[in-house]
Formats: sequence, structure tokens, C-alpha cells
Amino acid sequence: MARSSVIDELFTRCVRGPEDLHDYQNYSVEWLYENPFSALFAGTGLGKTAIIYSLLNKLNQHDELPGF
Repeated sequence: MARSSVIDELFTRCVRGPEDLHDYQNYSVEWLYENPFSALFAGTGLGKTAIIYSLLNKLNQHDELPGF
């Protein structure tokens, strides 16, 4: 199976889109996308997993997901 089809298959199960995230989560996704050598420090329950999955999905959509 090709890399892109494997990644696409993984993200078909990702049911949240930007409209489902809070404003600060969308800001985090955009900031991480524009600053690839950065880190995300957020407290418990602020949606780090949703932020990172959304970032990975965005990178995949733009074919910028290295190493897969």
C-alpha cells in the first residue's frame, strides 16, 4: 500500500475538523504549522491530542508529512 493511501486511511477516522475546535486550538494548529521547529505546552484538558491530529491532517492534505 502506498504511503499516501496509508495516511489517508488513518485520517478517515479523524472526525474533527477546524470548525469543531476552539479558537485557541485552531490558533495552535496554525502557529505550529507556520513554526515547524516549535513545541506545544498546554495544560491538562486543553486538547493537545486534537491539536496535533489536526496539524497532522493539515500536513497530510498539503503533502508535507515527512517520513511516511
